[in-house]
Amino acid sequence: MMKILKKRMLIIVILAVSTSLSCTKEKSENDLAPVVTEPEKEEQGAEFLPVKIGSGNTGQLFSYSNGNYLTKIEYGDGSAAVLTYDSNNQPLTFQSLKENVLNHESEYVLNATGQVVRINHYSVSGASISPDGYCLLEYNTAGQLSRLSDYSKAKKLLNERVRTYTASGNLLSERSTATQETATYNFDEKEAIFKHVAHADLFALGTGDQLLTSAVNNITNRKIAENGSTDQSYTYVYNKSGYPQTLSYKKGTVNVSNAKVVYK
Repeated sequence: MMKILKKRMLIIVILAVSTSLSCTKEKSENDLAPVVTEPEKEEQGAEFLPVKIGSGNTGQLFSYSNGNYLTKIEYGDGSAAVLTYDSNNQPLTFQSLKENVLNHESEYVLNATGQVVRINHYSVSGASISPDGYCLLEYNTAGQLSRLSDYSKAKKLLNERVRTYTASGNLLSERSTATQETATYNFDEKEAIFKHVAHADLFALGTGDQLLTSAVNNITNRKIAENGSTDQSYTYVYNKSGYPQTLSYKKGTVNVSNAKVVYK
């Protein structure tokens, strides 16, 4: 608990002096506007790291440390997600903020091989920190996350999510015992947006953003097996190196955003 308080104070001080994204109550007209792409420099063998996706209320800015370690995602609505590391680049905490105010924090517990095996959740209100349950993580023999067990702070099992993967390493399905539903995933065969990003998977867990699962290839849709509905879908235009340079996102049948992907 003391470790979390110290880390939280440090992050708040840093964020207080950083430049925040503008906050808008309504979706910007730019979110659904056609994306105009400009010629990009193509470098063979380059490691593409995304630094910006989209603009306006649905825009995202990505920050890194020590090369490819993702540390922060800033959103156009004024919220942010922050991942802190120790001196060996091992993940310590995941933090959710709104207008630079911390409201939720998770602490990682790692095993001897560096895998996250437990996530302790806390609700934060000012100087008050309250336990908010925890999650236990299990891995298959390939080192892929295969089971997540969510518990209340009273140690009651709330949900289990069981995952399977394709031979290439993409997420294939996730079964939830709480909803009794199985989500199935499809991916393209191109270079993934987050292929070279360290710990994008932890941001995917912390934010629920399915795009962050694009670590081997890029997610094209997620379907609910029980009713066959597609609840999220993505389409892409690729650059000469095979990485997405624009993407369009739908939630159900509703167009949410058209976005340009900027790499460094």
